[in-house]
Amino acid sequence: MKKLLTLAVAGVFLAFGFAATADAQIKKPGFQKKAPKMPKTAYAEGSAGGGSVAGKVSYSGKVPDPKPFTISKNPEVCGIEGSGKATSGGQQYSTEGQRVFHFTYAPGGVAQHAVVFIEGIETGKPWGDFGAKMDIRAEDCAFLEYQNLVRDGTTVFETVNLDSVLHNPHTFYFAGKARKTFFNVAVNPKGEKGDKTGFTFAGKMAMKKGKARVFKLECDQHDFMHSWGWNASNPYAQIVAADGTYTLDGVPDGTYNVCVWHPETGIWCDEVAVAGATTHDFTICNKMKKGCS
Repeated sequence: MKKLLTLAVAGVFLAFGFAATADAQIKKPGFQKKAPKMPKTAYAEGSAGGGSVAGKVSYSGKVPDPKPFTISKNPEVCGIEGSGKATSGGQQYSTEGQRVFHFTYAPGGVAQHAVVFIEGIETGKPWGDFGAKMDIRAEDCAFLEYQNLVRDGTTVFETVNLDSVLHNPHTFYFAGKARKTFFNVAVNPKGEKGDKTGFTFAGKMAMKKGKARVFKLECDQHDFMHSWGWNASNPYAQIVAADGTYTLDGVPDGTYNVCVWHPETGIWCDEVAVAGATTHDFTICNKMKKGCS
């Protein structure tokens, strides 16, 4: 019988490369040294506004070199030439016994895997199916998708193993320097337990609300398998398209902090006045690794 891995996301929190705390607020535009906490008052569904914010997220400055991982376990599966290329075209690939992983992937100056979100909207368009489910598949020894959106307290997390080797998905956040685990389970290889399409594992997680915005997924069997998730405070959030563009619609007119987050560059925010169709572009850099020009 299939098992389902169900994760009710409720305020996940992760220090993503810098000292993010639960008490942070967005006080001024630019690079944010601390992550914004979840609002004390839950978002209220109402009517969609007539405004929108659309634009493009570009990357400027030095892009950190990719990190090579030696494929010491299951090289017959994970070390196949070209393995892992399914993740955003070329973010990761296997060659000569290594998995090469671009944690900051910005081909042509486009910031891949960035999340654009608006803070401070207390009521607006309905959630709809936003963040209803977060599907992760282990395929070619890679977690797909690399970037994900979740809705506080409601997202159902499901992971399926399509490889012929065992994977051990481990989801966690950081409390200071300590990792706080949500789940850490072995997921059987494809074809086991009578499941021909991949074995799916299940379980519910309860997390402390109000503490956080980001979590990470790794595989304890293969240290080159990574995935991230952003916990949205309202339905005005989107992962950028392959060309770096985004559109947030149904926005009530007003002035808001419109922000972009990437696990390697942190959070950048601009104050944007929304009145009807509004255009706003971002240019971010890796300030945490001194990659800004």
